[in-house]
Formats: sequence, structure tokens, C-alpha cells
Amino acid sequence: MNRIIQTNKNKLEIFQDDSQIWKYFRSEDEFLSELQIYRQNPCFAPKLIGFNKNDLILKLQFLEAKTILQIKPEFDKIAQLFSKLHSFKKRTICLCDVNPKNILFDLSEHKYYLIDFSDWQYQPKEYDLVRFLLFWASIYSSDIFQKNAEIFLNSYNIFLPIDYFLMQKFLQPAILEFDERRKKFNRKKAIVTAEPDKNRLWILEKINKQIR
Repeated sequence: MNRIIQTNKNKLEIFQDDSQIWKYFRSEDEFLSELQIYRQNPCFAPKLIGFNKNDLILKLQFLEAKTILQIKPEFDKIAQLFSKLHSFKKRTICLCDVNPKNILFDLSEHKYYLIDFSDWQYQPKEYDLVRFLLFWASIYSSDIFQKNAEIFLNSYNIFLPIDYFLMQKFLQPAILEFDERRKKFNRKKAIVTAEPDKNRLWILEKINKQIR
């Protein structure tokens, strides 16, 4: 029996018995952007089963998964996941929309996956890293954020070296972009216990320490 989910951007139809999820696109550009990634069957994304160009449908592997907002995330493993994306091609591919809802944890495989590549761009990897940290800065209290941000950055740096000068360059524009989006969708402070100002200051101080 199939199940339909309507998101802000797309319609999803889940065929659980066939282990498939069909993603219906409104925009041909977004369809082609995602198809370009999925058809290469990267290890960091669900498998592509098929597609229909005329109806703008991607047929993807269905995962018994939760978003990382629904679990206790393992930030060292998520760092490794991003390093796989960022080293996938000769030119660095960034997910760009690093909302935690686009990072899944498969319950059967105990493996993390990235989804939603409609906004991907060729950008330095630090473009994603800053945006990922800003999401969690708006979710966690300062003590929890600092602990997990350290784990994420230190783990990522094992796989790919971080350019903190680029982190510094991308931070302020990313903050402005992030705040505009939250204002647009009326999510100024979605979580009461979050301490975004303290967390953003910590990010800036962390960057400054690394580039001294």
C-alpha cells in the first residue's frame, strides 16, 4: 500500500512493499539537478531505481530511516558523510541545503545518508560546513553545541583539511542568509533552550583561533 507525503517543494509517494519512494518535481531544473547526482549512485545517497523525465519523477530506494533531528546524531559519522560528498568529484560539490531533515539515519543499516540535491552547487567545502554548524547553533544550548561542533570539525578535519580562512569568509553571509530564511518561514526561535547567539560567537572564536 502506498503512502503520499506533501512537502513545501515536492510530493513523495512511498511504495514500502517495493522499497521505493517516488519523488515528484514541479521544476525541471530541480529534477535535473537531483538526477545528475543520483544517477552516479554515490555511496552517500539512496540508490536511484529509475526516473521519468516527462513527468519529472525520480524513483529512489526507500529507507527505513529517521532524520537526524529525530535521533541522537553521531557527529563524527556525519562529518565523514560530508567528507564523502565533498570528495566525490574533482570539483567540490556542496549540498547547500544542509537542513538536518536532509540527513537521514537508516535504522536497518545503521548508516547515514544525504538527500535532496536540488540546490547543490560547486562551492568550497567550507560553504557547507558553516551552514551545517549554524543549523545546530539554532537548536542546541551552548554546552551541547560546543561539544558536538568540536567533534564534527575535528572528525571532518581527519578526512579533509578545513580552510578556516574560507570559514571566516562564509560565516557572516551565511548568518544573514540563515536569518532571512527563518524570518521568511516564521522560525525566529523554534527551540526555547537554544542559544544561537552564544553558539555563533563560539563559531567565530573557533575560526579566529585556527587562523592566528
